[in-house]
Amino acid sequence: MERIDTVRNDLKVLLGEGLDMALKRLGEEIDPGSPKFDIYIQLKSRYSAYLSLTIIGGTAQKELDQTYNALGASLLTFINTLQEQDLKSQQEAAPPAASKRGELLYNIPHEMQEQHEHRCAVRVAYEETALLEGWKAGKEDVRRQVRVAEVMAVEMLNVSSDQPFE
Repeated sequence: MERIDTVRNDLKVLLGEGLDMALKRLGEEIDPGSPKFDIYIQLKSRYSAYLSLTIIGGTAQKELDQTYNALGASLLTFINTLQEQDLKSQQEAAPPAASKRGELLYNIPHEMQEQHEHRCAVRVAYEETALLEGWKAGKEDVRRQVRVAEVMAVEMLNVSSDQPFE
């Protein structure tokens, strides 16, 4: 199998894990002198704009999903058009970065009384000691292994009501 085929396949697998991982790996592989490097920069810029929209809020989830899916389709098309000459030489190419894993810990009460204040907490850390530092354990605590991204957001939803939080 040629190197370009291996790189394309690796990028497609990473695309399935998330746009951020595929873009990061693509940045490690693509030659800055290649004409396609400008397209890579545009894709990366579009992804940054998408992240800003998710953090700032005010954009409907449907619109965010459409933006994400369109960006994923554009990135897939770009990956399929890559040629050997678009890649850095094998000596220059960085080894693939390992995915950053960490733990998510959250405590969100299952029932909250209206007109009363309730404490909801979400923590993400690479190490358990950092995750649990100063944390008072509760019966509703939930822990999960997650992939930690550069930008992460938390959204509270109540699917059973049109106006969950007033």
